Amino acid sequence: MPTVWEAEEEFKREVLDVNAEFAEGYVKLYKDIGYDGVIGIGPNPVTEFNEERIEPEIGDNFDIGEFARIVCDVRIGSGADIGQRAAIRADEGAPIIIGKNAEIEDRVTFHALKGTSVEVGNGLDAGNDAVLHGPLKVGDNLTTDDNAVVFRADVGDDVTVGKDAIIQGPASEDDPNDLELKIPDGTNIPQGAVVTSEEDLQELEDE
Repeated sequence: MPTVWEAEEEFKREVLDVNAEFAEGYVKLYKDIGYDGVIGIGPNPVTEFNEERIEPEIGDNFDIGEFARIVCDVRIGSGADIGQRAAIRADEGAPIIIGKNAEIEDRVTFHALKGTSVEVGNGLDAGNDAVLHGPLKVGDNLTTDDNAVVFRADVGDDVTVGKDAIIQGPASEDDPNDLELKIPDGTNIPQGAVVTSEEDLQELEDE
């Protein structure tokens, strides 16, 4: 059985390999399409893990801020408000699905590890500099305050994640999409809290 250190080293090598493919792929995308291919809303670079260029799909009545970036198999429902420098990149894991009436403030990041995805329901309200990273599944009416991080979890409806709080579930050894950390409907994660297990959730409830 591999040690924790060996698993971490393997993950680091995978990240380096992915970034090397990105560097090569985005250079080719620029050469093929030009400057418009690497800004705004557009397709992904072709890589071993995303073999086709896919354009995002965005519903009606949306607003997008300056320097925001939306890439590849991103599907956003109608009524979205996307802030400046937000990054919604399905160029590694895909798809990234966001429901209707999303309020995504400045510099919010959506991304997913290779072989995983992000699915968020309706009524998202993501504060400045929040990060939603796949594998991730979220119900309706999630609120994340500024600098909050939500990663590798199955989050219910009407959940609030406070400023600077972190939700990060454990990695599954068998299936990267197996989300062991469940956040129940209506949970309020307070400012600055770190939740990595069911025990952490229970401690918050007991306080």
